[in-house]
Parts: sequence; C-alpha cells; structure tokens
Amino acid sequence: TKMKYAITLKPGKELFDKIMLLKKEAFSKVGEQQYLMDEPHSTLYIGEFDNMVQLEPILEKKAKEFRQHAIKVKEWILFKNDPVTGKDAIACKVETDDMNRFKELQKKLAEELNKHRTGVINRFKNIPEGPGGAFKNNVEEYGYPFIGSIWIPHFSIGSFNHDAFDKIWPLLEKKCPEGIFEIESLNLYSLDEDNDNITLIKEYK
Repeated sequence: TKMKYAITLKPGKELFDKIMLLKKEAFSKVGEQQYLMDEPHSTLYIGEFDNMVQLEPILEKKAKEFRQHAIKVKEWILFKNDPVTGKDAIACKVETDDMNRFKELQKKLAEELNKHRTGVINRFKNIPEGPGGAFKNNVEEYGYPFIGSIWIPHFSIGSFNHDAFDKIWPLLEKKCPEGIFEIESLNLYSLDEDNDNITLIKEYK
C-alpha cells in the first residue's frame, strides 16, 4: 500500500497550548468541524510515498533548519471558501524575520520529498487553478499546491462550515495569540484520506 504523509511544523509549548485552548472553545460552541480536533500544526507538504525510510534523513536535516527560525504571530488570517475544503478557515498567520528564507526552506523540502513521491493525494487532484495557475502547476510539479511564494504559513484553528464560522468568528476575532514563539519540531503524520484524520508517526528535532 502507498502511504499518505503530511509533514508539518509543531509550535513550541506556549503557542501549542494557546491554540489548543482556542480549539476547545470553538468546539464547545460549534461542535465538530474540519481540522478542529487536529493538534496545532503548520502543514509544509502532503504527498503519497512508498514508505518513510527514504524520507527520514531529509526530515532530520530540515527539522534543524526550520527550528533555527523564531515565529511571530501578529494577526489572524482567514481563508474564506478555502480552495481545498470550500469552508472558512481561521488561522494564526506566521511570520519570521526572513520570510523569503523560510519559504525557500519549504520549497527545498518539497523538492527533496518530491524525488520519492509516488502520487498525488486525492484532495489536490481537482484543486482550482489558483493565482496565475500556480496551484495546478505546483500539483503537477511537486504533488502539492502550496509551494514557494504562494505558501502562506499558518496554524489553523479549524475549517468551519459557513454558519459555524459566523457564530465562532466574533468570539475569536480579538483572541489571536500574539507573540514570538519557537518551533518545537518537524512532524511526520500519516493521513487517512477517507476521513481526513492525521496520526503522528514521529517528531524530528
């Protein structure tokens, strides 16, 4: 069987705990929503592979590079009618002192993982073209739509149905967890495409 893997960044404990509290608050108000029960993470890449063995050296090396960056959270970013889910996502927008370098790191990670990729996961097969065709081009080239300059690093609270979003947004709008935080680890999850659940396999530091 082919394995579907998601490679993500885990925020340091302070930001992790703050996001978890907001997820719990949202859950108590609007119940189950897409990604709401996932642990806080920022997705770097998702793809289909034969196994994780050939990915390990890449992830070990890149984890050290990503962890050199402190992350700044200043504001929310909203993805209304998200191109993947069609729902409304609320997320902490991530900034660093050198965003070009940070985005270049993600692109290099994607380039190395791409050498071992065996396929594209289903949710990206019919993605909209994106700005200047970028999403579609990236899926063709890397198997993942959000690469390089159009990647917007973020930690999601969840992707909400429109009516749930209208209920929860006024409660969260003023509660963005601002500050400067560290990156705890680069994480490898297995993805179950049938229900969108992710299961942690390993953390790389």
